[in-house]
Amino acid sequence: MGEDAVLTALREDAEQRGSPVKVVLARLSRSKRPRPERVEHEALNGVYEDGCPWSGVIAQVAADSRLRYSILSAKAGSQTVPEFVRKFGQSRSRRGRIAWNGGYILNAELVGKLGLPESYIGSPLGLIVSQGRLLSPPLFDKPAFTVSRDRSLAIRRVSCAQGLSARFGRSVVESPTASRNPTCPGAGACFYDLLYPGETLPGNGRTIVRLVGNRIMELRSTEPGEDVPVLPVGLVFSFPSGEMPKGWIEGRELTLELNVLSEVASAVEAGPMLLEHGEVCIDMDSVGWTTSDSIRTQ
Repeated sequence: MGEDAVLTALREDAEQRGSPVKVVLARLSRSKRPRPERVEHEALNGVYEDGCPWSGVIAQVAADSRLRYSILSAKAGSQTVPEFVRKFGQSRSRRGRIAWNGGYILNAELVGKLGLPESYIGSPLGLIVSQGRLLSPPLFDKPAFTVSRDRSLAIRRVSCAQGLSARFGRSVVESPTASRNPTCPGAGACFYDLLYPGETLPGNGRTIVRLVGNRIMELRSTEPGEDVPVLPVGLVFSFPSGEMPKGWIEGRELTLELNVLSEVASAVEAGPMLLEHGEVCIDMDSVGWTTSDSIRTQ
């Protein structure tokens, strides 16, 4: 390319994106190759109106890519993305081509504010699908990165609005849309997510089952006329007295299913949504970090 052309490319990137020099040189080198990389990426940097900088990375995956995706979680303590990548390569003998952090967890600060036991710390909040298994359901209506079984990629909003089912052993609880977030539960089972508008859930003699992810964290039998507080930690199932399925005990993991995610192999919740159908769609009034919905949206 010549020295002048290389320096010009470096200067233009510094002004527009701020990529590391070695990344720009690698991209210039790849531009001479006949076969494109399966993952192309570049830095995105800028300055807010108040003068504070922001930075990120945008990646482009080839439409015919045969990449496989895996959702990973730290089993003990927190890990950085580079640590995940390194351990992934050691355990799977495969090279990670693209990796990013996503999802939300119950941290120690929030657990303390809510007065919950320490066993809640590190529990997942929001959608996680790994190898076709729903490990944590969506709680609000936030966007998620999804990989279908045919490996097509999408970013879309996810919720439990279409109902869900919960199973352990032979017992199956089907909760259709009509049994979601009722203010006056009927004679059957129902469930609540964080789109329920009230500050308390109607108990009135029913059995309340709190979940975090797909794990039962608390069972509570209520008295007639008693309500229970809404906690922004997971789904809640509500059963008439004596009708809770057998085998539902604290600490047990349930098999959860959402019809709208039946074709999804991997997914992780994120947000707020930045672009939708090619248009900027940031709505900080509803999903911002300092709004009344902050704790609901995590």
